[in-house]
Amino acid sequence: MAKVRVFQIPIEDGKKIVYIPELLKLFIVPKTVEVGNYIEAPDHSPAVFKPPKQQFRRCDLILNNFCNLRCIYCYSNAGVPLKKEMSFVVAQKAIDRVVAVCLGSGESKFGITLTGGGEPLLSLKLVQQIVRYCRTRSKETGLICKLAVVSNGNFSEKICGYLIENFDNISISIDGTPKVHNQHRPTATGKGSFTLLERNVDRLLASGKIGVGFRMTISSYNVEQLDKHVLFLHHRWPGVLIGMEPLENTGRCASIGTIAPDPIKFAKHFVHAMRISKEHGIQIRYSIATFKAVPDTISFCGINGRIFGVDPEGNITACTRVNTKNDPLAPLFQYGSFDTKLGDFVIYDDVYARLGALVVDSIPGCNDCFARYNCKGDCCHLRANKYGTDFVIRKSPKCYANRLLTLGLLCLALGLPEVFKP
Repeated sequence: MAKVRVFQIPIEDGKKIVYIPELLKLFIVPKTVEVGNYIEAPDHSPAVFKPPKQQFRRCDLILNNFCNLRCIYCYSNAGVPLKKEMSFVVAQKAIDRVVAVCLGSGESKFGITLTGGGEPLLSLKLVQQIVRYCRTRSKETGLICKLAVVSNGNFSEKICGYLIENFDNISISIDGTPKVHNQHRPTATGKGSFTLLERNVDRLLASGKIGVGFRMTISSYNVEQLDKHVLFLHHRWPGVLIGMEPLENTGRCASIGTIAPDPIKFAKHFVHAMRISKEHGIQIRYSIATFKAVPDTISFCGINGRIFGVDPEGNITACTRVNTKNDPLAPLFQYGSFDTKLGDFVIYDDVYARLGALVVDSIPGCNDCFARYNCKGDCCHLRANKYGTDFVIRKSPKCYANRLLTLGLLCLALGLPEVFKP
């Protein structure tokens, strides 16, 4: 048996929500009903194999820092710094490390995602080398290779055909209707980027060979029409999963002024968009809007030692937003580098150990919060950008908004009316 936390949230009409996140249980009861703060329940810890530390079964290769777009909110200010591109040797060694772990742990597949501080497909020669090498290692080992790429969707018809034949999944950055997308994501010459993206999404989906997902960035420009942007994308490309995240005032966004959405406004509009999506059978996703809990290992993402990201310089990063050693947050999130003399990666054990503590249980102010299993302490990059090294024990600056959003989702799950309207 295990001791499980019970949260009680008062609502209108003399009732309260009883939420048991570790069991994924949710009830409405009269406020007068006495409910304890804990219950005894059968051990609910998931029977999932937990690999030893530093044993990575997938890798995010951040290929470059240059781009054919000039998105107004780019966290890495892509296209402006001195051009950097990963060497093929570094990519090989990262892939070899993942393959070795998967072979040693009895896995049947390994995963490689190509992304960038810029647009990874501008490094086409490197992309092709990586794909060939992954196929070679797959043939040698019998492991299935799962290849994914994150892209802005602005590439040629020839490259589109190459992706269809060689990749399993692609995530396309698209921010809603053509008007707002072009406002957010102009080309390097100041033109709109939606038309070429639209053409390529049509080709990718028509092939039926590659999984396609969307990633929306939400700013003060599109937050108030969030439901309309979601409906537009759904009607244009039915069935495509729409992931979304509110932008953070960092990188280029910070240099041009505040365009990040108000957190409370985002919470209200997201819950409303979620309700509309449920009515229309649309799949939308936001990292905080999750109801999956793994006790004692809860972190917002895999930043607590599960992310093996490699930047163009060969640094190992737990946060793909931190993709150069010149980033002020690099000492917090980069936990290794490629040693050219050794011809292999060296992991900084002290930094890696500190990353292991980046779980919601390390934040004292989150212990009694009903949203802790959804928010999970929120994005560490966001907190570090706000609080510096003190971020490890600090609550998210969006704490109240995250609680509001979670309450809205609980009410939606229970079939209750919107507790707040945008």
